[in-house]
Amino acid sequence: MKSTATTLKPAPKTVASPSAKSPAASTSRWTTGIQPTYDKPSFASKRQKALQNADKVKLIQKSGKWSLVRTPDGKGWILSSKLVTNEARAKKLKTAPSKVTSKMTANTNNIIKRLKARYAPSISTVYGPRSGSIGHSSGLAADVMIKGYAKGSEIKAGDQMARYLTDNHEALGINYLIWRDQIWLSEDQQWGPYSKGGWGKHLEKSRGWNPTTRHMDHIHVETFRK
Repeated sequence: MKSTATTLKPAPKTVASPSAKSPAASTSRWTTGIQPTYDKPSFASKRQKALQNADKVKLIQKSGKWSLVRTPDGKGWILSSKLVTNEARAKKLKTAPSKVTSKMTANTNNIIKRLKARYAPSISTVYGPRSGSIGHSSGLAADVMIKGYAKGSEIKAGDQMARYLTDNHEALGINYLIWRDQIWLSEDQQWGPYSKGGWGKHLEKSRGWNPTTRHMDHIHVETFRK
């Protein structure tokens, strides 16, 4: 009598999809430009140390337009729109660098004209387009040099200029200001540490910290692109 036993075939091996990503890889993000982080998902919360351009962070969770990320210094909240995946980052790196413009934008020029009309005696000169800075190379930024910047009276004049710019930032289209080693951002409208807050790393590396790189002798004003 013949056996009726059935020969069982081994189960096929499961092969991972080539496009599958590990959980760790899927939570990795990179910053787009120098970006601040905050204690809470709100511009009203305390600003933390800034992240550098293309810094790698780990995405922990999301809340509305904010993302909580793990950074080299701990944890912080950042706008989700300021983060990109590795694929988006690679695509951006292939984009050709922009050329240095020969003149400031109409918006930046308007700000300089207004400052000169009000504070001309305290302004020694204004520097505009140059290489080495996205804002300057695109004509969006200007450096307003202050005469006798170390004197109390001229520091006060610089403070008045900065106050005029922050008070009118919406009408003037101002993105951010740097003055006396402090940086003011239009998105949170806070002044915070510049050189000790994680900003200006490219200046520290190329020129070291001095009165100019710390913006003790001038106001850096940068506008939005219209």
